[in-house]
Amino acid sequence: MSAAEVWFLRAEAALRGWSSESVKDCYEKGVKASFAQWGAAGAEAYLESDRKPSDYVDAFKAANNVKAVNTLNLKDILSENFDEIAQYLPHAKPTDHKGRYLPWAEFKHRYKRPEIEWAAVKLARQAIAQPLPLAATDGQPFSYAVPESFQSHLHTIDRLAVPLLAERKQDSTLFFAQSLIEESINSAQMEGASTTRQAAKNMLENERQPRNEHERMVFNNYALMQYAKAQTEQPLSIELIKSFHRLAVNETENPYVEAGAFRSDNNIFVQDADGHIVHQPPPFEQIGARLQALCDFANTDTPPPTTSYIPPSKPLFCIS
Repeated sequence: MSAAEVWFLRAEAALRGWSSESVKDCYEKGVKASFAQWGAAGAEAYLESDRKPSDYVDAFKAANNVKAVNTLNLKDILSENFDEIAQYLPHAKPTDHKGRYLPWAEFKHRYKRPEIEWAAVKLARQAIAQPLPLAATDGQPFSYAVPESFQSHLHTIDRLAVPLLAERKQDSTLFFAQSLIEESINSAQMEGASTTRQAAKNMLENERQPRNEHERMVFNNYALMQYAKAQTEQPLSIELIKSFHRLAVNETENPYVEAGAFRSDNNIFVQDADGHIVHQPPPFEQIGARLQALCDFANTDTPPPTTSYIPPSKPLFCIS
């Protein structure tokens, strides 16, 4: 049993009246011990965070946008409502009763006291979170969590992948060619390309040049993925990422994009229909250093002792 788990148990004991300790103090010490256990910085920032939930913005259909109902940050919730939250902690789990890892936009409609119960669920998720050697602009590390309900899904992926790949080994050339085509089309459509799957597939299979900007997006994605496949033995580097970008935007009509170059200002953001900024990427001055950190992480075969190993199938579910 770790020191963090001991502190969390002491918090629960205090909640049940078995000790005279402060529930809040024990919990906060548990959070700090958990951060220290995994070699992660930012425990104080996490507990004192003023970050609040953002509005949900659907990049493809504005009708799906949802205003944030919960306007409290973790600091406010813990300081003002901790005793109430603590009542839910013994039963709080990272997922709901059906094993779903619900986002706030869905969670809030399913519970009587959504803000209080959401805080308890967030704490349960934090308890199983594993930090990554990558951080947000405020220094808070990114993390991933693998709830128990996901383990069977991950096992199914691992179990089915091996025989499938073995079956496809003899006709791997055709298999990968079809996979690249499908992924190129899916990716372009997610980015807003308006073209039918059949038209895009015919273009790629017949090696026809794109006729418009939407087909160009599919065409460039396919060229990019072919190139990426050929570079699989190369370590990830900033120059390689730039070469990917050059292929992705080749002959596109966006006047604000310079192929293979970092942006040189901070005049880029995502806003909702009301003009509110809902996301702004890191300052352009940090791009090089942040991408280098990502490359170092991707190129590390053996993770440091403070970072847990991430099997390939885990990011499908859990990176947050």
